[in-house]
Amino acid sequence: MGKVHRLLRAWHKWVGVVAALALISFAVTGILLNNRETFGLKPPAPKPPAPDAAAASDLPKFTAGVRLASLPVTPEQALAIARQRFGDVPLDKLELKHEKGALQYRIHTREKPPAKLYIDAATGDAVTQQPEAAAKLEKFILDLHHFNFGEGRFRIVADVFAGSLALLTASGLWLFVREESARRRSRQIARERSAAQMSDRASVSRPVRATPSEAEG
Repeated sequence: MGKVHRLLRAWHKWVGVVAALALISFAVTGILLNNRETFGLKPPAPKPPAPDAAAASDLPKFTAGVRLASLPVTPEQALAIARQRFGDVPLDKLELKHEKGALQYRIHTREKPPAKLYIDAATGDAVTQQPEAAAKLEKFILDLHHFNFGEGRFRIVADVFAGSLALLTASGLWLFVREESARRRSRQIARERSAAQMSDRASVSRPVRATPSEAEG
């Protein structure tokens, strides 16, 4: 049992060093992410184009049976507007949403963070939200917090750190229970020795009385 105890203490020490790096990273990035506004990491809210009430009234109803080709700005035309703004870049998604009484295209590029393009489906008015330095920094901190780099290829690092923390906790609990048990045994032995010593001193200091036969002789 002593060999296992020494081995666990060694593991606990070195795993603690590795886990400390993970804890520092999680703590610092967690503080930054929880206080985005304080550290200037929160990107500005997107501002889509204001809907044109007159043009929106001429749009067909947005139902499951609507023909997209009947819209004043078709999906193909929305993609053409995006191509003029960004070039022929990879896209993440193209959405058509009913927003504040108007239909609106939302086009997201596959950049990190993505650029966004908002297009009014009635008028073709477009507003671009380019990724800003703050948004890029926020994305980097978020990736660092989750170790999400290289399309997720380095998530194993986060798994190793998480496993280190679990091992550190388990070994720490085992060592605590074992050493606490040893301390209790030591205190119990000390109390028993103290009681025995007090009993011995009491027996030595007690006077020896002579028996009647010894007194007569």
